Amino acid sequence: GEAGGEVNVTVWCVPMGDAAERAARVEALSTARDTAAAILPAYAGLFGQPFPLAKLDLLALPEFAAGAMENWGLITFRETAMLSPAREVAGAREEGAWAQERVVVVVAHEIA
Repeated sequence: GEAGGEVNVTVWCVPMGDAAERAARVEALSTARDTAAAILPAYAGLFGQPFPLAKLDLLALPEFAAGAMENWGLITFRETAMLSPAREVAGAREEGAWAQERVVVVVAHEIA
């Protein structure tokens, strides 16, 4: 974050379903969270510039026309671009490692 400090990364999704489904949705955000936490210092080293904010929020939306959109301090994603591992999300199913790879690529792209 500012002056090269640690960046607080928070991931969000719309709470849907019963308690078990909500817990599964939160767990499905882990790849996006872990990717953001790892890529921020990697980019800081690569570009010689720390991330300019103290925090970054990533938000998964069930209905979002774009795959993802970067905004200052908030990146919005279609659920299928941010939730993993493979699971039924907004009517689309992606399998295993491919689904996780897609999340990693999209999150890294939006942060860049």
